[in-house]
Amino acid sequence: MVPVHTTRNEYSKHYNSQHTSWFLATAFALIALVAAAKAVHLDGLSDIKNQPKNIKWIGSAILCALGLSLFGFLTALFLRHRFTGNLLECILAFLTVGIWAAVMPAIVNPKHTVATAGEFGQIVNANLFLFPWLGLIAAVSVLVESLRTFFDRDVAKNEKSSSSFLPWGAFVASSLIVMMSASRQFEDMMCDDEDTTMCARLQYAIWLGAIGAFLAFVWMMWDLCLPTCAGLVETVLSITILTAWGFGVTFITFSNHAPAPTFSTLYFFSWASFFVAASLVASAVYRLFGDATPNNEYSEDDYAKNNNQEIDYSEEDNEERGRGAVVVDDEGIAAVPPTSVANAQAQIYK
Repeated sequence: MVPVHTTRNEYSKHYNSQHTSWFLATAFALIALVAAAKAVHLDGLSDIKNQPKNIKWIGSAILCALGLSLFGFLTALFLRHRFTGNLLECILAFLTVGIWAAVMPAIVNPKHTVATAGEFGQIVNANLFLFPWLGLIAAVSVLVESLRTFFDRDVAKNEKSSSSFLPWGAFVASSLIVMMSASRQFEDMMCDDEDTTMCARLQYAIWLGAIGAFLAFVWMMWDLCLPTCAGLVETVLSITILTAWGFGVTFITFSNHAPAPTFSTLYFFSWASFFVAASLVASAVYRLFGDATPNNEYSEDDYAKNNNQEIDYSEEDNEERGRGAVVVDDEGIAAVPPTSVANAQAQIYK
């Protein structure tokens, strides 16, 4: 259910955002399916039986992701009030993310020579490499927003929860991808039998991805289920993660002993993790030291009066203040009398 203080316009924007994300997830999955068919020179249904098991698995998984995304897109279009932000959308988005996460290792495995090949996993099919990742990112975006709405958390209104919930989710995903990619390369290079500089750097990448994803996920769950004013904790955590990833991109992508010197899955998502961590630091520091916007329990009028500021109301503002605020719930719209606006956030009017 959408939070009680959400206006009609914000409600509409939320529906449009989720519908757009479902559309992008569908489009990316469709392009990935076409790219997979072209990569194995699939000219008809009769050729499917002759394909290796890994190719069949990749095609089947992409087809399932496409079906789920298309169902979500159509449902969000025609049943938006009953679907967006509800449990069904959360489950559907979770299944879509799960399918993409399960098939991505097979797509980017150089041994399959479908999207990548070579010792360092160089890209040989850009469409089949790029669009599955974009499909996964779009599905993660839908999942994060649906969970945030399902738990009745309007972080856009500057509640006690973090407004960087989606970037934290992106960081978890990118860190896990780094961990899986480094683990595969660690195994392919038989680093268990060798003790080289490159193997040591791969081991660092594995631990960095695993620990970073775990800490970020714990913070997301804390921020989602136990909303508290913990800006200092988020700032310290994000700075620590950024520092670790500063060493990470140096060890992983620089020098002759780097395990990802060329553009590959490990290279791309190592830098993605670093830049997402940098954005988390910037937003956390801003909220800790520079954000002066009042929260839901502290109205703009009270904030201005407390700081000896004058408020100039337009005629539209005065008219709106005269007839009361408007709140939205799952059933419709109702006006709140001006005398009860301060307490409107704790009530639902039907």
